[in-house]
Amino acid sequence: MQATARQLPDDPPTEHDTAQTHIGHDDLPTLTRVHDGGGAADGDAGGRIVDGSLAGVDRLASASDPIEEAVSLARHPLADMSVLIVDRSGASRLELRSLVTDLGAAQVIDADGIEPALLTLRMQPVHLIVTEYTLGDGDTAQTLMERLREANLLPLSTMFVVISADRSSRSVAAVAEFGPDAYLIKPLVRHDARMRLARASHRKRALHALHGLVETDRLDEAAAEALRVGEQRPPLRSEALRLVTERLMSAGRFDAAETLVRAALQRHRYPWALYRLAELRFHASRHEDAARLLNGLIEHHPDHLAAYELLARIREMRGQFDAALECLDQVAGRSVHTLQRLRRTGALARRAGDLRRAESSYTQVMQRTRGESVGSVEDTVNLVQVLMARGKAEEAERVAREQTRRSGNHPDALVAEAMLVFARTRRGGRRDDLMAAMDAVVGAVETGIDELSMSLGLQVLENCAEESLRAAGYRCALAMVRSRRADRPVLNRLRALVEQLSQVPTHLLEPADIPLSLQQLASEGWDHHLGPVVADSIEHWQRLTPADARLRGWRGEFNSLARRFGVLQYG
Repeated sequence: MQATARQLPDDPPTEHDTAQTHIGHDDLPTLTRVHDGGGAADGDAGGRIVDGSLAGVDRLASASDPIEEAVSLARHPLADMSVLIVDRSGASRLELRSLVTDLGAAQVIDADGIEPALLTLRMQPVHLIVTEYTLGDGDTAQTLMERLREANLLPLSTMFVVISADRSSRSVAAVAEFGPDAYLIKPLVRHDARMRLARASHRKRALHALHGLVETDRLDEAAAEALRVGEQRPPLRSEALRLVTERLMSAGRFDAAETLVRAALQRHRYPWALYRLAELRFHASRHEDAARLLNGLIEHHPDHLAAYELLARIREMRGQFDAALECLDQVAGRSVHTLQRLRRTGALARRAGDLRRAESSYTQVMQRTRGESVGSVEDTVNLVQVLMARGKAEEAERVAREQTRRSGNHPDALVAEAMLVFARTRRGGRRDDLMAAMDAVVGAVETGIDELSMSLGLQVLENCAEESLRAAGYRCALAMVRSRRADRPVLNRLRALVEQLSQVPTHLLEPADIPLSLQQLASEGWDHHLGPVVADSIEHWQRLTPADARLRGWRGEFNSLARRFGVLQYG
């Protein structure tokens, strides 16, 4: 059951006076202020980070607001609401309990960290979550929100409010990126807290119908509703269009998304809309256009973190791995890394050959998720493969055992075990052993496909592509397609990997067939078709498995045969 935000009374006097307190990563140029629905929210004016401080926060706390008179009539903006307070300090929890009770909360639940909060929300949804930013052991409110979203425990109707005494630009950028409904600076002023919570609650009510359409995947109706909200409630236009555009992009419905992006840009050059336009160009394979838009966005809005990430993807596709990592480093200088960014950094570092950095990134992911996120098995497989590549076999075995203990006999865990064997075999370097190990992995995929994580299936397919294991890759892809469980983004990635597999030369011999072909050349004489095939095959597999000593021996035998038959090209 999902919590539904309580409906506030009818609209305040005028729509222009309605304000939003929602903060999103696309509003980073105005990090230091509450995201107001009218005027300034549509542009780039407002408080900015100056010398690491929050210019404008104190001004906002004391400034008069046209909506204030109307909202102040609702002296108890949290009436009838259930509230979860997450704070490691008992004294702070008591203070917050007193505050939300005074504001009308009907039920208040305490949690001293992320794990108790998750346990509570699995049993009982709430209308409002109020959390301290720093939660101890490296956890933050960002970690909490990521865990809640991965576990589908944060419906759009639930308000998420962050409280912090940290006014540093990096901390505020981190908060703004993951988009809480309000951000309150300590020490709390009750009047200010009441006003901001009332605004957040009113915003939830105003977008209640849109949230319902989005969460039930009725995206065509949601798009129409977003356009209607934009016309009838101009202060909410940006938020409504942004929300639906994001879901359309995730669903791969790029034409519909572009319609909303253009509707937004007709009103204002919202940073989020410019970013989505660049993303649409990226998906249309217009990478130069996308890069140009992103560079312009970064120039004018250097705190728009998603732009750096997409630019990193473009550079990665061009094989510019170091340049892609540089983009992510620029993000790290402005904000703490999200889980997805840590995963992307790990993958890029691995492809760039920086295994130490890849290990660090994947280890941070495991520490933040405690190995219990939706993608925990994929995270484990990534870390295990890097550890094996670095010669840390014992640590890799330990990480794999811990994941098996957590996951039991779930198909994901069985595939992870088979992938550990594959990683161990890859380090050994024998091609035929590698093929046998991947056959076992794909067999586990086929057996458990009805429950298997599709992202883990993609990971198996990526390994097939990396090692030119075309037959195993095709089997894995076919199992995923036949399961009818892959969504559009997964299918798009699957299609790209199958295309990559199809580019593996078809004339190559498998390593097990090379000795027989050498014997044929020695006994029957030089064959101008078979000879080049053997040469190409040895070269190809040596490049992929340089540790396989057999290939060096076969190369020497082949060169001797070429010299014997006077084939100077090889001898």
